[in-house]
Amino acid sequence: MDELAVLHRWVTATAHGNGGVVLVVGETGVGKSRLLAELTAQARRAGLRVFCGRATDAAGAYRPVAEALLQAVGDMDPDAVPGLRPFRAALGRVVPGWAGDSIEPEPGLDPVLVLGEGVVRLLRALTADAGCLIVLEDLQCVDADTIALLEHLAVRLRGLPVLVAGAARDDEAGSLVALRLARVPPVATLRVEGLARGDLASIIVARAGGLAPEVVDALADRAGGLPVVAEELADAWATGTSTSLVAAVSATVPRALAQIVDRRLGTLSPLQQQILAVAAVGGTNLIGRCSPGSPGNPRTRFSRRPDTRPGLACSRRTKAGCGGGRS
Repeated sequence: MDELAVLHRWVTATAHGNGGVVLVVGETGVGKSRLLAELTAQARRAGLRVFCGRATDAAGAYRPVAEALLQAVGDMDPDAVPGLRPFRAALGRVVPGWAGDSIEPEPGLDPVLVLGEGVVRLLRALTADAGCLIVLEDLQCVDADTIALLEHLAVRLRGLPVLVAGAARDDEAGSLVALRLARVPPVATLRVEGLARGDLASIIVARAGGLAPEVVDALADRAGGLPVVAEELADAWATGTSTSLVAAVSATVPRALAQIVDRRLGTLSPLQQQILAVAAVGGTNLIGRCSPGSPGNPRTRFSRRPDTRPGLACSRRTKAGCGGGRS
């Protein structure tokens, strides 16, 4: 699938008054932000205004939506839009100062539903002259209420020139909340896979230029499908940080890759980290076996003998588990 063509279709539909919610998912460092940057460029060329928000760990509810709407409303006077009055109390949760002396919604009404309808009416007023793109990053960090709000928008934004484009990692613990959004029928989902070797080679050549073919091939292999890692490897080579091919592809750990691994290690329990540390020293053929009758016992016997049973053999070709594959 040509991802750029998909982006173009989204922008074109929105410019013609048919927006919605789209979700870009993929592992850390695979290029989700790169695609959203291209989507932003296409939207601006099409005359759409762009507003951005980012979710963060332990942030309050609706954080990325509130950040984007604050950019959108600017100095807008809510009294200038009479249709917003019944929803101003709810909108005050995402736009400071908008609640004013408005009346609270009827008891028993779903607060997310009321807020969602208020946001729809606000966006309708904001796009009277031109459509807009709202970019929300790191949605794997958001709370369930934010996802429920986006689910409402996915249905109600059809027929409006508003496109909400979110990005979420699908390889971390918090991803399950964001991926709930991908199962909502009106939401368009684009899954970003690791780049092919040829695409990585093109990034490396564009970044460093004048590299010997064997150097490009080695760096592309080392990048493991991740464009951000390919860029760092190319930069290290071009600036002389890596003085030999061996150093570039084996001794140097790209900063972006180190950050990815560090973030994932932080989600593991102490016992899991201990087991992983032993496996890192022992190599990919290390097989851990717990004592019989004591699942999870930290007193584990390890063997370097390869195990051919399905699901137990470790391989660098494995995409998940056993320390193999891309991080």
